[in-house]
Amino acid sequence: MADYSFVIGYPTESHRIELDLQDETQLSEFTMRWIRQDLQRSDSAPMDTENRLIFVKHEQSTRLSINPDGLSGSPVFSIVHDQLKDRHLRFEGIVTNARDDRFAVLPSAHIRPMLDGIVDGN
Repeated sequence: MADYSFVIGYPTESHRIELDLQDETQLSEFTMRWIRQDLQRSDSAPMDTENRLIFVKHEQSTRLSINPDGLSGSPVFSIVHDQLKDRHLRFEGIVTNARDDRFAVLPSAHIRPMLDGIVDGN
């Protein structure tokens, strides 16, 4: 069981735009800002994508809910501990789709064979 899970990504709404004061048709800065959202595992529900791990915003999270647009492909990690209470970072998978505070994650166990196939040239 995970002690803490989270997603890191660049949602569409997390950008900062500054216009050039000399020429308002030009940008002086456009920065996409990353976010971290606290997550917890959830059971599958109707309309969830099949064969995915389901995460929801953690019930004790103090972070604001976000529009998940742009988070597809974002990694989801968990901090877990072993029998000796040593903590490790586990790659859970990548977000394939989300709605509101609910994230469908392609498990890392399915990603590894795809990467191995690419490396092997298949």
